[in-house]
Amino acid sequence: MSHLRGVMLGCVPFLLSAGTSLACDNSSLNGVYPFMASGFTVGIYDPAGMLQYLNPPQPLSSVGQYTFDGQGNFTRVDFNVGNGIPVNNASTPVNESGFRTGQTGTYSIGEDCTGKIALNANGAIINLQVVVGDFGLSARAIVASEHVPGFANPPPGTSCSSGCDEGVNILVDLKKDIAGQMQGQQ
Repeated sequence: MSHLRGVMLGCVPFLLSAGTSLACDNSSLNGVYPFMASGFTVGIYDPAGMLQYLNPPQPLSSVGQYTFDGQGNFTRVDFNVGNGIPVNNASTPVNESGFRTGQTGTYSIGEDCTGKIALNANGAIINLQVVVGDFGLSARAIVASEHVPGFANPPPGTSCSSGCDEGVNILVDLKKDIAGQMQGQQ
């Protein structure tokens, strides 16, 4: 038996080295991915492109789900709390649970499993840099830029009357909903 274990263990490095180059594409993200995001809005960019800091930075937490089609398109629902207050207004479409709906976007994943996500979140345009892991079972992202239609009490030297660019530090963690996918196959 110990000889058999030795042979099996000896095969593992061979199997791992034979044809296991990880290659990703848009199909690497396919299905429902619940997510959580957290971070801070740290400021607003002024007309010269300089970040004018908020004092203190405003915390943001979010939960929701992306539904990727495997071809570069997705929908998203979320529930956000910013600075201790739910981030919705009277015109924000929500479902029966209070999650914001109507969010759509596109994504592209390169062969090296890195990519970009472009999200239209009810008028806010959010661009994320993403890394796909675990053979498409998870992804990690960071918000690279965010343009919002308005911002209450922007810092001096900035205006958000016709929208503005936020300086943010927000990380997003996505995990594929395997259980839901398996239930759908039954």
